[in-house]
Formats: sequence, structure tokens, C-alpha cells
Amino acid sequence: MRLFIFLCFVVFLFTCAQPRFDVIFVSADGSDDNSGTKKAPLATISAAVEKAKNYLDSGGGSDMVIQVMKGSYNIDIPVELDRLTVNSDSQNIIIRGEIDQLPLLCSHSGLPIFLINGKTDSAITKNIIVEQLSFAGAKGVNHLDDTLKVQNNTADPSGFGFFYINNAENITIQNCRFENSAGDGIVVQGFARNITVAHNEVKNCFSSGIAFIGATTGSDGTTGAVNNSIIFNDISYIKPGNVTSGAILLTGSGRKNRIEYNLIQNIRSPGTEMYAGIYVDGQLTHTFIQNNLVCGMSGSNVVPLFAGGSGTVINNNIFANNKCGKGFVVYFAGIDSASTSQIFTHNIVYNNFCDALFSVADWNPARIALSDSNLFFHYSPRFRVLGIPYGELLQDWVGDAGYDQNSRIIDPRFVNPDVKDFSFKRDSPAPAMGFIPVNRDSIGLQ
Repeated sequence: MRLFIFLCFVVFLFTCAQPRFDVIFVSADGSDDNSGTKKAPLATISAAVEKAKNYLDSGGGSDMVIQVMKGSYNIDIPVELDRLTVNSDSQNIIIRGEIDQLPLLCSHSGLPIFLINGKTDSAITKNIIVEQLSFAGAKGVNHLDDTLKVQNNTADPSGFGFFYINNAENITIQNCRFENSAGDGIVVQGFARNITVAHNEVKNCFSSGIAFIGATTGSDGTTGAVNNSIIFNDISYIKPGNVTSGAILLTGSGRKNRIEYNLIQNIRSPGTEMYAGIYVDGQLTHTFIQNNLVCGMSGSNVVPLFAGGSGTVINNNIFANNKCGKGFVVYFAGIDSASTSQIFTHNIVYNNFCDALFSVADWNPARIALSDSNLFFHYSPRFRVLGIPYGELLQDWVGDAGYDQNSRIIDPRFVNPDVKDFSFKRDSPAPAMGFIPVNRDSIGLQ
């Protein structure tokens, strides 16, 4: 009897220790008349969302998984993820594909495939994880309709991407592919808090690869984009038109956002407006731009880094082999008086085909708090600094302005920069200067 009671107790503990979740299956060969089990899957993600909504509305407290099986899915009407409201802060909604063969979600309408158009109140959309899916569109589709109205929500048509988010928190988009968008890959607008965009591959988009546009105030009074992370993404072959933007765009209001460990490569911009690999504007505070690789950009008005904001930290990045038609590698922006106290340290600026290292807008001594311990190299020296009152030579920047006292002009000794292998040879001077190697293999789909 004691043994039986003991075994029952062990089974009880084991059961309690298991994660609790419910799964709805979706298959390209399924039917929306099915129950959503693995043997009887649904045909559309929208039907799965509706089934998940019914579960949540009934008070279901387990994590909800929508498992999308491999295959192709045409989605010309956005899947409205904002219809899903969790019942607790610990509950998650997971929309997951298969890692060995990402399900392909196609849109020919030019509208977003996934849509979160939330509200800034107690019912704000949150705790959604989207992973292991491939998003694709048709070339030449103009996705900028006059308006988009879905379930009485109206989204701003100027910001559509494959994944459009407006007012949300605790959203994760990871290990997804976004390809061939007539606009952006991922757009986040309004109030955005604790949103993570990680390990994605974004290519062949028309405007930005990943864009955060913070503006709206949240239910707790928090404004704009706060504590968001754009990390470990591979962004390439963005071909913007005449728009001031960036492959990674962070603009509007907000604070404590991270842009780290991203590879931005092969960006072509024939337009007349400034286009950046990383664009951070002047209304943001305490943005961290670290451990990124920006290489292979070209165009008449491109610049690898547009650095605005207050307290922006730019550290341990590589800007290499860019043909900067704008004439400089880093633009310390002066959109308004808030662009102050920027820090530029332990960066490598390598073999960029332009006339100057930096351009400083609306110079004032508070614009840049620190620039030092950087490594500069070009096979034919081009080390001017524009926009400072002391002269345009690097020696004026160092001697009169007092910056980069411990920086060096020296070859970083990359293994093979022509094929974007920016690891260091054994005799590289970079590690001794405090530069930490960026593992390119950790970037992109995992």
C-alpha cells in the first residue's frame, strides 16, 4: 500500500513538472472543417487563430501552440494575431513552423501576412512567439493601399511589411525568413516594449529590413519603443527608393533599445535620399549599437551608420568595404538638440571608399561624449572629418577636438575580408586594442 501511494505521488510530481500547452495543427493538405489535431489538421493559420481565441476566451490557461506543418500557404488577407489575448503574464502563444523545412507563407496582395494592430490599454496584445516560418511576396506589388481595415482596426498604410505590429509587448520573432517584399520585412510602430527580433534572414525588400517607429504612449505612460532587441539578424539586398531610412531603422521616441550582432550586407541604394545600414534618429535615448557587421553597401547617398539620439553607444562594430556615396562612413546626426552624449569606441572602419570617416551635423561640444580606441584603415588614406570647426583633417579631430587619442591607423589583419570573413589573423592588432571578435556563424537562421 505504501509503495502504491509513493508511486502515485511520483506520477503526480512528474505530471506537475511537465509544461502545459495545447497544440493546434495546420497543414496545407488540411481542412478548416477539421478539429485541428495532428491527424485532422486545419488548412489555414487564420482558422487556427480563431480556434486559439475560443480557447483563450473560455479561460484556458495553458500555453497555446499553433504548429504549422511544412508546405506552401497563400495568405492574401492578414492573419490577425491581435485577436489573441492571453489570460496571464506567464501564458504564451507560439506560432511555430518546422525547422528542417520552413513552411512558406506567400502574399500576392501586398498586405501584411501577420498583423498585430493592438491597443494601448489593459488588453494590449502580448506574449506571442513566431518562429521557424518563411514569408515571401511577389515582386512589383505596391503594398501601400489607401487604408487597410481588418476587424475594425485601421493600420497606417505607410508602414506595412510582411509582419506589421502596432502597439504590443513581449513579442518574439525568431528564426524566420523574410524575402521579396514590396515594402519592409518587419515593421513595428507605436508603443513597443520587450519585442525581440532575432536570428532572422531578411532580403530583397524595398524599404527597410527591420523598422521600429516608436510614437504612441503605453498604458503605463511609457512612450514609444522601449527595451526592444534587434539581434543576430542577416539583412541583405535591400533596394530602397527615394526615402530616408535604413536597413535597420529605429526612429521616433523610445529608450534602451539594442541593435546587436547583425550582419548588414550588399545594400544598393540608387535613390536621392540618405540611406543607412543602421539608422537611429535624434529622439531616442540610450540605444546600444554593438557587435554589428556592416559591409558591401553602395549607392549615391548611402552611409553605413546614421547615429542620432542621446546617450547612443556605438561599440565593437565593423564597417568595411562600403562605397559610401554620401562621402562619409558615420553621420553623427543633429536632427535636434537631443542628439548628445554619443559614444563611439572599439570600432573598426576598414577600406570604405569615401572621402571622410565622420560627418558631424550642427556641431556642438556635447554632440559626441567619447570617440576612442577605434581602428581605421584604408589602402589609400582617406581620413577627413567633416562638420567640425577645427579643420577637416584627422589630426584636427584628434589634436584640437580631443577625440580618438588612443585610436590607430593600422591594418586589422582580417582573414579574408573580400568574402566577408572578418575574423582576425593571429597577428591582428585588434584584440590587443580591446576589440572582441564577432562570430558570424551565430548570425541569421539557427
